[in-house]
Amino acid sequence: TPFYTSVWLGMLAYAFGTFAEMGKLPLDVGEAEQELQEGTLSEYSGSSLALMKWGLYLKQLTLVGLFLSVFLPFGSANEWSVFSGLIAAAVFLIKAVVFYTLAAILENSMARLRFMRISTVTWAALGAAVLSFVFYLANV
Repeated sequence: TPFYTSVWLGMLAYAFGTFAEMGKLPLDVGEAEQELQEGTLSEYSGSSLALMKWGLYLKQLTLVGLFLSVFLPFGSANEWSVFSGLIAAAVFLIKAVVFYTLAAILENSMARLRFMRISTVTWAALGAAVLSFVFYLANV
């Protein structure tokens, strides 16, 4: 099936949400909070900090995996066998590495947004999501 305009706009809005939730620049408000006041992880150290960081990384991987599974579903296992499961895991790993590489390139190509500008960018992403829903209802 072809990708309709609603799918492209939905992909754009979800990619923005995933990028923002991953805490990457220019939307790393959580990191900026540590500069403005004490951040959420500043009270942890040692194994507690490691567990908190692992939890954040697991959340990031879950969001990326959901994005890749919904919008780029190629390479998924079509049958229940060990071989197809291993191939699907390898394809997912390649897609995740490509996604994280693109996120790193995007993150390193721009500076952090000012605190007051983040709402403007977030409203634009919300507009893309709403427009995607309207296009979906209109079958465009």
